[in-house]
Amino acid sequence: MKSDYQSGSVEQYDDRMGYGYIKPDEPASEGERILVHRRSLRISGVPLSPGDRVIFKPELVPRGLLAADVHFEQVDPSSDEAFQGTISTLHPDRGFGFIVDDRLDQIFFHFSQLADQDQPPPIGSNVSFQKQQTARGMQAFRVAPLDTPISSTLSRDVPQADLPRKTT
Repeated sequence: MKSDYQSGSVEQYDDRMGYGYIKPDEPASEGERILVHRRSLRISGVPLSPGDRVIFKPELVPRGLLAADVHFEQVDPSSDEAFQGTISTLHPDRGFGFIVDDRLDQIFFHFSQLADQDQPPPIGSNVSFQKQQTARGMQAFRVAPLDTPISSTLSRDVPQADLPRKTT
């Protein structure tokens, strides 16, 4: 039994039921699927979706293989180009937020990509980041604060009308 981490794609996941399956990149046998349970997620409250790229540690349990310490795969951006934006939304209870860039695009980030994961920058903070297109949309990586925030309120305190909107 391998004790190293593996990578794979979420084949299916039912958030209501709390489990699903991962198809490993290097299966031990044809058609191998590894069970993933919501308790296996490194960060609770962030559901998986089919096609998500994940890293996990397979563990042998009485019923077969279980994926443990499941977390999203970080794919390094193809360039080291840094961007700047402003934290527009935070969901600390779910471990993610959004950055609005100079084109008013909303870019998803996970707290695992913050310079200080235990202290996310407040809404209104200017940040630098790298970004990459993923299967679920644009995602920010290596998010770091640039200056002192202009607001320290959480998203539930900010009226939607006050958030920047992308115009088409």
